[in-house]
Amino acid sequence: MIRLKGVDFHYGGENGSGDGVDGIDLTIADGECVVLCGRSGCGKTTLTRLINGLIPHFYEGELIGDVMIDDYNVSKGELSETSRRVGSVFQNPKSQFFNIDTSGELVFGCENLGLSHEEIGKRVERTVTDLKLRPLMDRNIFELSGGQKQRIAFARAILKDAPIIILDEATAFVDAENERKMRRAIEQITNGKTVIVIAHKLSSIKNADKILLLDHGRIAAEGTHEALTASCGKYRKLWAISEETQSWTLKEAGR
Repeated sequence: MIRLKGVDFHYGGENGSGDGVDGIDLTIADGECVVLCGRSGCGKTTLTRLINGLIPHFYEGELIGDVMIDDYNVSKGELSETSRRVGSVFQNPKSQFFNIDTSGELVFGCENLGLSHEEIGKRVERTVTDLKLRPLMDRNIFELSGGQKQRIAFARAILKDAPIIILDEATAFVDAENERKMRRAIEQITNGKTVIVIAHKLSSIKNADKILLLDHGRIAAEGTHEALTASCGKYRKLWAISEETQSWTLKEAGR
């Protein structure tokens, strides 16, 4: 279970212009799929950085309150320990890579967990097969497209077998056909895990257990898609914009 109570964070130093969060009270149960949505700069990414430990370890600022995963305090613990509990895939994952070649990158994450060579081989083979990554193996990561990089980053997060997965627009650079395949794979592989998703294409997250609408660093509304559509004007407006944007994309793809 993830718990934040009265959590405030405002960026300082070189990140002083960033958008923080205020008065966040949030509980995410084990196995829930939770979607964060809202306009740019509303605090979505900051909230995920609090959960995966990048705040306060990589971002200066004033943090009030604690972020807990079960009885473990993320905001006071070691980042390496948090990493065992949380896997993350960023919208632009290039800063996540530690190796030049794709195969080495997948193995690297497993080696950090202290797994045996036999177990590493089994995990990598299973994940490469499930995500249909065979054509991307043994290639230079930095020669891959944005969508291919995201697929490798997602595979590495899955290989860790962390109970919590954070996806920050993890299919943003994937074409429409591969996006559908990747989403099906995500649903299968993350089954039973706690999944936190930052999404701008709201049509892809209608079935989430819980949707959080953030506005100016606060949780403005919380509920299912059906409940928010019925009760929250801001959410309805975001939904309408998302649907309109999706129709533009489909028209362009059909040219």
